[in-house]
Amino acid sequence: MPLFKDYALIGRFFISGGFSTLAYIALSICLNHYFPIGMIYNHVIAYALCIPLSYILQSRYAFRYTGSHYKASGKFMVLTVVGFLTGVVITCCVDAYNVHYVVGTFLVAVLIPVMNYVVMKIWVFSMPESRMGR
Repeated sequence: MPLFKDYALIGRFFISGGFSTLAYIALSICLNHYFPIGMIYNHVIAYALCIPLSYILQSRYAFRYTGSHYKASGKFMVLTVVGFLTGVVITCCVDAYNVHYVVGTFLVAVLIPVMNYVVMKIWVFSMPESRMGR
């Protein structure tokens, strides 16, 4: 039943990632609305505040990771930095073209999770098949 395990993993990933993404969206929109210091600054704050929540949900719930959290958290931070920089590029482009900040927020919220799933599955939380998805 490897196919079912993949679908279950994808489902758990989207539930936990969706929760983190909704937290990011809410924080980003609130920060941009109440503290109009610039979309980029508010993106940084919202993104940073969601990192611990995302790691806990992805490692424990989605991937049910039982390996070394020391190793996985380091890899997760590398992925987070790459995702963060991708988000900064997106928000800079949105800012440069005077597109509403909500559009940028949703672009970040869609593109980053797709990249994260692939990298988490093959690198961050990879472990032998016999231990994955219990």
